[in-house]
Amino acid sequence: MEYNTFLKNLKKKEIAPVYYFFGEEKFAMDQATDKLIEHSVQPEVRDFNLDIYYASDTDSSKILDTVRSYPMMAERRTVIVREIQKWSATHLNKIADYAESPTPTTCLLLLATAGNLRGKAYASLKKNTAAIEFKPLYDNQVGTWIKNYVEQHSKEITPKAIQLLHAYVGNLQMNLVNELEKVFLNLGESKRIDEANVEAVVGLSKEFNVFNLTKVIGQKQLKAGLLIINQLLEQGEPPTVMIIRITNYFMTLLKVVAPQNIRKSDKELASIAGVNFYFVKEYRAAARFYTSRKIEQAFSLLQQADRNLKTGYQTPEFIMQLLVYNLIKL
Repeated sequence: MEYNTFLKNLKKKEIAPVYYFFGEEKFAMDQATDKLIEHSVQPEVRDFNLDIYYASDTDSSKILDTVRSYPMMAERRTVIVREIQKWSATHLNKIADYAESPTPTTCLLLLATAGNLRGKAYASLKKNTAAIEFKPLYDNQVGTWIKNYVEQHSKEITPKAIQLLHAYVGNLQMNLVNELEKVFLNLGESKRIDEANVEAVVGLSKEFNVFNLTKVIGQKQLKAGLLIINQLLEQGEPPTVMIIRITNYFMTLLKVVAPQNIRKSDKELASIAGVNFYFVKEYRAAARFYTSRKIEQAFSLLQQADRNLKTGYQTPEFIMQLLVYNLIKL
């Protein structure tokens, strides 16, 4: 079943006797569970007709006794069992057998917070229930999801901040929500999230950071660049994050070296390049080493490093060390 179909059916009060939610995307699964409870159990009789269990704390016999009980003062009882992947095959098979001929006055929701579950029972559940798989967002969906989540909280976020957050955190909604909530807390009265806000929270507590790295690349300090890249990798800094930040650095530098901007004042250049006034001198210094042509070559090197990281035939350490060496040697 598609998730949108599930939502439409709920609005029409079409409640299936057995649902099977599975997959790695726990946040979306929890939201779907809340919606099912909201539509399947009346609030005033919820204490009598809603039962929530964890598979690790109960067995199939207890669940079967509960789902076969009549609801109290309502047309339906709702029973939720979490983490069924922790059950043995024996318990799973008993529940799968029940799903083939379920009690019409009970809505049973089975949750498995894992993907690629194999076995006869899981296959049977997929076939005989309203089954929905909750997968992590695809890469091309993450940006829109982040933007929508931030807007739901009456805030805005820059495209570069979205890109950086995605690179740091990945595609799981729960992880994205956790980090966004930290960002919200650190915003104060501000309503706008930029790269610095994300870096301050998600990239916190780094002895070395990517700002240090871009600075020494701009100054063509090879020894320092290799030292910092090694330290960042040891600290667990994702290579994808570093590539994004270095790319953004060169995109800013490209604006600085543009012929029409060379003679601009520091204040004007800060506005054009979109950087803090205090960093303009650093970019002007880097402009002595990097022409527009060299910056275009830097973009090619960054794209190649990104492709190499995704193919996986070279180690991230080698790819990133080679990238820093080639950028500084331009």
